[in-house]
This record gives sequence, structure tokens and C-alpha cells, in this order.
Amino acid sequence: MELHHMGINTREGGDFMIDRPYGSGDYLFLIFKTEAILTLNDETIHLTPDSCILYTPTAKQLYGICGGTYVNHYVHFDIDDSELTEFPDFPFNRPFYIENASEVESILQLLARAQISTTPNRERSISLLLKLLLTNTMDSHRTERPSVEKRHTDKLVSLRSSMYSDAGKYRSVQDLANEVNISLSYFQGLYKAQFQTSCYDDLLTAKTMTAQHLLSTTNLPIKEVAILCGYDEETCFMRQFKKRTGMTPSGYRKNQG
Repeated sequence: MELHHMGINTREGGDFMIDRPYGSGDYLFLIFKTEAILTLNDETIHLTPDSCILYTPTAKQLYGICGGTYVNHYVHFDIDDSELTEFPDFPFNRPFYIENASEVESILQLLARAQISTTPNRERSISLLLKLLLTNTMDSHRTERPSVEKRHTDKLVSLRSSMYSDAGKYRSVQDLANEVNISLSYFQGLYKAQFQTSCYDDLLTAKTMTAQHLLSTTNLPIKEVAILCGYDEETCFMRQFKKRTGMTPSGYRKNQG
């Protein structure tokens, strides 16, 4: 087995995405340390931390960031067909979850040291460690990965509580997604599934309820009420308030006596 190159805890941001339609030309072993997205047979899969995949040399690779930060471990290597027969049941080219991530990472640390070694047995050590890596991973893999949606339940409930208690903190749905470090489109889907309402509509409801409270309990100017509700423009606030209550802010305040 031949090690080409590897990385441990490599970090990416922005719109990071790997797109290799014809593979990397060698085997690629990945451990995702943060949530990530991966496309397989035209299906987008959301991966939990400690998910893995082992790509064969010509398999399409399309994976990347899901949220604000992306971290992974990766190993590019080659293996002879004769040695490959030792792993007949390995789930190539499909993601799976490993339970013993810390043990696998320990092997990766040893592999990284062997890579820079100058000892006569360097190549043999690398080959043995690569086999150990695959064996250890295969022994602990689970095809059933923990539900991303379940993992986010507490975060979403806490976020919604914060939104209704301090609606002005969030000026947009993007702000909400950033709060839980999830990509916008994925966040919108999770939110709708969790609360049976769109996050945009729920945010406007929270802002409206906050405005109603301020209008009925304070003498703050309309412009300041708009700012406290998270609006940059007073006219936008007035338009949304009337659309949802049927009254202008000043009319609502007057009606409340």
C-alpha cells in the first residue's frame, strides 16, 4: 500500500466544495469532523460528524461545507488488487458512521509520523498502518448514522425561544441559521420539519408580537420600536405590521388605549 498525501483536521470555510467528476485517481479516505453535505447518485446527503467515506479511484467525489466551518481528515493512497481482497465487505463509495473515531484518529496520527520518517522500514510501516486503518474502520462502521435532525432539536427549540424573547436580535433568517451554524437552505428545511411553519413566517410573527408589546406598554417612537424589532427601515416595519395585524402601528397603539 502506498501513501500519497494526507491531512489531519484540515479546515475550510466560505463555499468550500470538492467536485471531482472522475475521482481523484487514487483511493480517498475521509472522516468528516463537522457536518457536511455529500452528493451520491444525484442525492444530497447531510452527514453528521464522524461520518466516513472511502472513494475508489474513479468514483465521483462531490462533498463540502454545511454551515460556517468545515473540518476533515483525509488520506490519499493506492492499494494492490491482491491486498484489496482482504476487505471484501468494505462499504466503498458510500458514507457510514464510525463509533470509534478516537481510535481511528490515533492511527492517523501514527500514519502522519510514519510519513515523515526516515527509517529503513518507513514504507512497510505505512503499509501496515493503512491496513490497520481500514481494518479498524471496517470493524466499527455503522450504516445507520445518527439523525442530524434529532441532533439539532435542542438547538432549534432554544433558538426559537431566543427569537421570541429578543426578536430584534435577528434581522433575517440568515441570522437564525448563523446562530446554529447551519447552511441557510438546510436550516429552513429543519425548522419547517420541527415546528410545522416556515422560519421566515415565524420570525415575522415574533417581531410582530414584540412590536405589539412595545406599542401597548411604552411611549417609544414608532421608529425606535422598529429598530428594537430588528428592522432597518421604519417603512418596512409599518408595512409588515399592518399586513399581519390589519392596523398601522400608531393605530394599534391608539386602539390599545
